[in-house]
Amino acid sequence: MESKKLFKRILLGILAAPFLVDILLIWRSPITFGDDWQGFFGDYIGSIIGGLTAFAIVYYQMEKQKQLDEENDLQANRSYINAEEFIAPIDLIDIKHKEFSKIMVTKFYKEFKEINEGIKRNIPYYRINHSGLPDTILDCKLIFDLSEYIIEETKHKSQIVNELIVATTPIDEKVKVPYKIETHIGVFEKGIDIFIPLVKTSFEVHIEKFQMEYTTLKNERIRYIADIKNKKESHLLIKENELPECLFEFELKASDWTYPNSKIKSS
Repeated sequence: MESKKLFKRILLGILAAPFLVDILLIWRSPITFGDDWQGFFGDYIGSIIGGLTAFAIVYYQMEKQKQLDEENDLQANRSYINAEEFIAPIDLIDIKHKEFSKIMVTKFYKEFKEINEGIKRNIPYYRINHSGLPDTILDCKLIFDLSEYIIEETKHKSQIVNELIVATTPIDEKVKVPYKIETHIGVFEKGIDIFIPLVKTSFEVHIEKFQMEYTTLKNERIRYIADIKNKKESHLLIKENELPECLFEFELKASDWTYPNSKIKSS
C-alpha cells in the first residue's frame, strides 16, 4: 500500500513540474533573471523530471514483478481436493488402503455400526485426499448435505426387511429426509485418504453436495464444492470482505470402474 502511494506522489510531481517551471519563469528574480539562468533552470528541472520518470518506470516494473512472484508463490503452494464415492465394507475390513489413512467416526456411523453389528456388508464412503506441492493443509471443515429415503411403515420392522422394502419401492412412494454430516480435520497430510461413511440408518442415502474449507500453508482459505445435484465441481478462493474468486470449475461426469484384484466396485 505504501509503495502505491509513493508511486502516485512521484507521478503527480512529474505532471505538476512543467506548470511550476512556467510560473517561476514569469517573474524576474535573481534565480530566473536572464536567458542563461532560465535555460539552466529549465535543463535542471528537465533532468529531474527525466530522472524521476525513469525511476518511476523501473519502480513500477519492480513492483509488478514482485506482485507476480507473490502470486506465483501462492499458486505453487495451493492444495486441491480430490473426492470420490467409494464402496467398501464397514471399517474397511480386508481392504487395502494407504498407511495412516483415517475413517471419520461420526455419530451416524456409530449408530449404524451398532445396528449392523456382526453383519458383513458394503457401505458408501466419500474418500478424500489432496494434491499439490505442500505436504499439509490446515483447519479443514467438511460439510455433507445428504438425504435419506425412507418408508414410514418400515420403522418398526427388522433391519433386513426394511432394506428389502426400501430397495424395491418406487422413488415417488418414499419420503425424502434431508440431513447433514459436519466434521473437522485440524491437520490433513498429503499421501493419506480420509474416509467419510455416508450412512445414517439402514435406509437409502443420497449425497446432494459436499463442501470443504481449508487453509493453505500460505494462509489462503480455499473452499472445495462438489455439487452432485447440479453436477458441478469447483475450487474457490475465499477473501475477507470480498466475493469468492473461482480458481476453476468444471462439470461432474459419472463413470463406472473397479479396482484391480479387488472384490469392491466404485459407484
